[in-house]
Amino acid sequence: MTEQPNRQKMAADGITAPLRYTVFRRIWLASLLSNLGLLIQGVGAAWAMTQMAASADKVALVQTALMLPIMLISMPAGAIADMYDRRIVTLVSLMIALTGATALTVLAGLNLITPEALLAFCFVVGSGNALFGPAWQSSVSEQVPPDALPSAVALNGISYTIARSFGPAVGGVIVASL
Repeated sequence: MTEQPNRQKMAADGITAPLRYTVFRRIWLASLLSNLGLLIQGVGAAWAMTQMAASADKVALVQTALMLPIMLISMPAGAIADMYDRRIVTLVSLMIALTGATALTVLAGLNLITPEALLAFCFVVGSGNALFGPAWQSSVSEQVPPDALPSAVALNGISYTIARSFGPAVGGVIVASL
């Protein structure tokens, strides 16, 4: 008789348990899509650079421009996330990334993009992402109860792994079709 409730509890405490919480589910999905978009954008930006510059070094600089901010900004971003309202830090970081992505889109649409502008705006997008990460990761404990926290942290890792697995492939399909 006591085994039945115990089994139900174990099933409810699985890896997907944090997705029952609306706030976590929405932010987790937004984070997944954001990571997916960043990785798709990386493929598109690298392809755009191959069209503008024959140098393999410039193509490699696209990934550097996207990822260097993570190395440079992540530690200060962690302190910022601890000192200020994480929601505000998250919104500001996403606005920074959106500004960079929008500027890239407008310049590309007007056919005014240069290799230097591409690298600069990739750096802006990467900076927004670097500021976003610590604020998002440290806010998870505010989105789910303590018993769901280990699963929520694991889901964050899974989210990035999913994006890392599919983002470049989706970006390649988009580039190839256009």
